[in-house]
Amino acid sequence: MGVVVCQDFSACRELYVNHILTEWEPELIDGYDGQEHVLKMKSGHRIRFVSAENPESLRGREKVAYSILDEIALYTRIVWDIVRGRLIDLVGPCVCATSPRSGPGHEWIKELYDIGLDPASELLPWDERFLSINMTSFDNPYLPEKELKNIASGYTAEQYKQEILGQFIDFNLNVFPKGLIQPKTHGYRIEELEKYRLVNYGTIDPAFSQNQVYAGSETAMLFASVAPDYGIFVRESWAARVNSYDMELKLMELADKYKPLRAFGSEKVAAQVVLAQNFRRAQSLGNTFPIIEITRSGGNNNKRTRAQAALPYVENHKIKFPVDDYGNWLGGCDLLIKQMEYFTGSKNELNDRVDTLSDLFNPQMGLVQGSLRPNYERPNHVANPVLSIKDKKRLLKRPRLRFA
Repeated sequence: MGVVVCQDFSACRELYVNHILTEWEPELIDGYDGQEHVLKMKSGHRIRFVSAENPESLRGREKVAYSILDEIALYTRIVWDIVRGRLIDLVGPCVCATSPRSGPGHEWIKELYDIGLDPASELLPWDERFLSINMTSFDNPYLPEKELKNIASGYTAEQYKQEILGQFIDFNLNVFPKGLIQPKTHGYRIEELEKYRLVNYGTIDPAFSQNQVYAGSETAMLFASVAPDYGIFVRESWAARVNSYDMELKLMELADKYKPLRAFGSEKVAAQVVLAQNFRRAQSLGNTFPIIEITRSGGNNNKRTRAQAALPYVENHKIKFPVDDYGNWLGGCDLLIKQMEYFTGSKNELNDRVDTLSDLFNPQMGLVQGSLRPNYERPNHVANPVLSIKDKKRLLKRPRLRFA
């Protein structure tokens, strides 16, 4: 079986099915099933057409011999991940065709494209390498050169490079500067929190509607603590594709772990208001907290504006993320920071973790700063001790033998 993925089924039919039915020899084709979106060949081969709006329909498919993904820069990464997993059985190749326009897949497809330009990849076996090819609009023999020049004359320099020359262009859509968030400047060790009386918060961005599931959205939760001077310490960022029941279990687990919460924020839309009331089951843990039904102004079109509320905290090192002894991000913050660096606010972009961070700064959450603990003394301990402090003192008190 071959698999062809387009933006939707209409694009599949217009760009592929109609051309195949018109141009291929009739004795090759057994028929096209418009309900199942499968082209049947008399040889027994099948070509399945899939909409990028519902990549889940591919799960469980096996013996996929090859795949074609059209305009992949407009897909979320989950489409690529699912398709790639279906090629395992037969070690099938995959062709990804796209204009390098801005979209949910712009950043991650550019990473794959750059790998394919690396000469070192030519030394790899064919089934382990990427091969990248750039074709300009002038390389297309079906486009009249005169008309192409007329269209190109209306583009700006950046648009010309993207639409005509097929180059990846950075339109500076990213809200958070890449490389700004580093363990040295934005990391904190867990023991640093001991000197504060922290005020704890949580936010959730549930994904349980049919459209969200089809789009590959994740349910995301974020827990953070506010210290004096409104220093924000992110404690944990969690995200996964789960059903409502497992979502609530995870909430109860994390709410118990980071208790007490001053407030817990959930987006205020009809279905989620009902779900927010269900969250009150977590109070059976003896850990009560108010649920704030957050109103997000502007919907998806205003994601960038909401995220910009966190930007001053990032720039001034007022928001920090947990790290270990080696500078590795902990508590899922590595994935949160990666989403932040690629965040543009585009539709269908995988940015659920960033949404939970943005919600933290929503005025309805009413952030309250913590305070220093009175008469705080840092515990006297040795990092990576061989002996405990108690054992060390005990040994120092033992009488010593002297030799002449």
